Amino acid sequence: MKDEMTKPLVVHYNSSYLPLTEIWIYNQVKFLKEFFVAFISRKRRNQEMFPILKLFALDELSSTQRVYNLLFFKIIGYIPRFASYIRESQLLHVHFGNHGAKMVGLKRHLNIPMVVSFYGADAYLFPFRNRMNVKRLRKTFHHADRILVLGPHMKDSLVKLGCPESKIVIHHLGVDTEKLPYKKREYDPSRPIRFLLASSFVEKKGVDICLKALSNLKDKLDYTVDLVGDGPLKSSVLEIIETGDISKRVTLHGYQSYDYFIQLAEQADIFLQASRTSKLNDKEGTPMSLVDAMGTGLPVVSTRHSDIPEIVQEGETGFLAEENSVSDFEEAILKMVSNINQISEYSERSRHWIEAQFNVAVQSQRLASLYHELINSYR
Repeated sequence: MKDEMTKPLVVHYNSSYLPLTEIWIYNQVKFLKEFFVAFISRKRRNQEMFPILKLFALDELSSTQRVYNLLFFKIIGYIPRFASYIRESQLLHVHFGNHGAKMVGLKRHLNIPMVVSFYGADAYLFPFRNRMNVKRLRKTFHHADRILVLGPHMKDSLVKLGCPESKIVIHHLGVDTEKLPYKKREYDPSRPIRFLLASSFVEKKGVDICLKALSNLKDKLDYTVDLVGDGPLKSSVLEIIETGDISKRVTLHGYQSYDYFIQLAEQADIFLQASRTSKLNDKEGTPMSLVDAMGTGLPVVSTRHSDIPEIVQEGETGFLAEENSVSDFEEAILKMVSNINQISEYSERSRHWIEAQFNVAVQSQRLASLYHELINSYR
């Protein structure tokens, strides 16, 4: 602990520490070996799964103290307990762009650089809802020292919302490729092709597109489907499976742990994700399920949606379809299947691409370099 405290202190903020689905945030901070990392949040969750030495959450306070801190925030612009807890911090990193404006007061009070990471809905759905949210984002753009985005599509979207291009850095999320098992896929014509889908049942994930395409291909291909996930559109997902007459081919797993998903990925041949823009302009960033699947050596069929082309190299690690098109997604599946004899080559390229571009150790080192640059600029 003593050695840790001699390192520069950087503090991260998320509204909750830490939802199970946000393991990629934990991976970022876990690999920041050059810094002592603290975390502040409103709610403490799952610390036993995501251990961290220094964590403060507002829900640890009494109700009277919480009210005082929130009133102080409304009047002065920052939460005093946050300020006292991290007063030695040299940098503030805010996760999710919709939280950025809330942290401006704290950044100014401490006079430290602020980095804000955007991940998806915060760049697309949040500003689409109302003009006040656009104003909040523009406040964030003005005061943040760097804005991190997942790819060029997200960068262009934020520039259109008023973010100075000079502040934007494309920074990929990463997975621990040292621990992520790799299995070189081999084609076995004696059994059905094993497809894997894993996502929440919400509009932007396009689960219905995948299932409709597979239903249309049931007389052309011999396959099975492992479907991991759940959500508000479950009834329509079940209806598509039933009316498409593929219920005997589909295994529903519900929500499962990360390790469970990785085990299924090791057994699969092709990963499917038909992401699309929702009616409320909700979009993906770079879905981590795609990154994880490719990291295990899975080739992918997905869509030209948001920054998915940052992950999937078309014709090299998989094939892409136009979003929201069942027929185009069918064609992409058929392209992948027609190249199934070369699945070993796709498998190797998938793994190598993730190691090169989405290795959390490499990405964390790039993040550390950015931190050092900003900290030095404030001295």
